[in-house]
Amino acid sequence: MRVEDTKAHSGQTNCLAELYHRNDFVRHSVGLYHNNTQYLVQDLPPNASLEWSLNDGERRSTGEVPLSATGVMEFDILMNENVMYYDYGALEVELIGNESYKVTPLAYQIVLDDIAPRLALSPEGLPYGNNILSGAVTPASNGLDEVEVTVIVNDDTHLPPGPIEMHFVFYRLGQPVEGTEGITSLDFYEHLSPYTVYSGNVDFGVQQTQLTRSDILVVWFELVDRSGRELRGIGTQENAFTIPLVWVAFEPAFSDLSAAPYRPEVGDNVSVYARIINEGILSGEATVHLRDDEGTLLASDLVELEADEWVNFVWHVEAWKAGRLGLNVEIVNYTPSVPIPLADIKAKNEDTSAGEMTQLSLSILSLVIAAAILFVVRQQRLQREEAYHLEKIRRIVHQRLPPPVPQDLLQPQEEQ
Repeated sequence: MRVEDTKAHSGQTNCLAELYHRNDFVRHSVGLYHNNTQYLVQDLPPNASLEWSLNDGERRSTGEVPLSATGVMEFDILMNENVMYYDYGALEVELIGNESYKVTPLAYQIVLDDIAPRLALSPEGLPYGNNILSGAVTPASNGLDEVEVTVIVNDDTHLPPGPIEMHFVFYRLGQPVEGTEGITSLDFYEHLSPYTVYSGNVDFGVQQTQLTRSDILVVWFELVDRSGRELRGIGTQENAFTIPLVWVAFEPAFSDLSAAPYRPEVGDNVSVYARIINEGILSGEATVHLRDDEGTLLASDLVELEADEWVNFVWHVEAWKAGRLGLNVEIVNYTPSVPIPLADIKAKNEDTSAGEMTQLSLSILSLVIAAAILFVVRQQRLQREEAYHLEKIRRIVHQRLPPPVPQDLLQPQEEQ
């Protein structure tokens, strides 16, 4: 007897039973052979027929199939959900109507799979939840050649013992990074009913130089169970895992750039300030270059930094021409050229010098006038002080004179 599921997705066998969906039509092809030969029995008597019986141990459905002159009978049987209430049952086929033929009955077990397989991230009681899919482990950017991945799938029937297919690609700003997509497989590890565990070490096949700090890893899986149901829910292409990376690298960067004075003139000495910080978690060294707009190297320094360490640089450059100097700095092999914020250089001219001399002359004249006014004011003050002292002496002298003579003493005494 040969059976074939006529409704997608087709079921498979697990060596013990055939797995189908509820209400699937299953095509059966039954041949009657002469005993111990490969020859079909033809021209069977018309009073005989095949009887099939579908049951789940409590409910039963039966039917008859007339015999064919060729010895091969084909018929479809509905996996009726009202009959297969318990999802487990059997189908039996036997010859009836002619007991003179001794035909061995055929039978096989049936399992109706109602549930699509789904990924389980951290099932309680299983020691496999500590992996990159559950978020408990974050892969390092410099160790993508050997990342342990464990997948746990929940299904009401044991899944096939083969591997599960894993797809991956790295995304940057919502777009896949070219050359980072790939497909691999994780081997079957063990059955822990109702879970099936797959595990393995994955080489994502990318170098850290292909990636940036903000890139993310997108992973999804494809799997079909014995009944033909595809993987559903989280971990499929429509609901893929997005996994961040721990960026492990030496990352020097500029955190501050300035120049003083901001508006220099030709001949001025311009001081360029730069602060470099290591934003990565690895220590390292790099070379810093200061160049002008023509690419001339003005300064070059070597910097060594630990994680989160920073260092300041100060370079002194003479403003040798008017206009734009185009000063820029770069950390070789780590950053592009970054311009220094600096205004265009002003040229010195004669009008400016004459203006400065006029301003100096006015300043000196103002100083002379101020000194003359101060001298006059002081002389006036001294004159007022001298007049005051004279007046004071005069008053003191007048107070020491004898009192005036009475008038009656000033007349002549005639009697005398």
